Amino acid sequence: GSGGTKCLLDVVELIPQPRECPLLGGLKIRFTLPSTAVLAGTPVSAVFSDRTGASTAALKVSDDASVLWATCPPIESGGTSGKAPGLLLTALGEGVAAFFFSYVAPPAEVTPTRVS
Repeated sequence: GSGGTKCLLDVVELIPQPRECPLLGGLKIRFTLPSTAVLAGTPVSAVFSDRTGASTAALKVSDDASVLWATCPPIESGGTSGKAPGLLLTALGEGVAAFFFSYVAPPAEVTPTRVS
């Protein structure tokens, strides 16, 4: 394509599983690196918003480094509701992998379920 300049390094796009998190956060999100992907640096944290100052979540890495986990923070800490771009960041704060992610409000009409 013909396109604007990228201010980032070569960024690998990942698909988070699941792709959405409740507004209160706390859900474990899994990122699987394609075998062909070569990251420009070692990611140590994930940010689930493109807003400046959004809080980051520490990444846990699998033994073969192909799977990364992060627990999404609550949206109050700088996130925006709806689909937003996120990044995996190196210790220097460089984005080396990108993903799209949504925070979703729980349906208002849900009633608490009783465990029988």
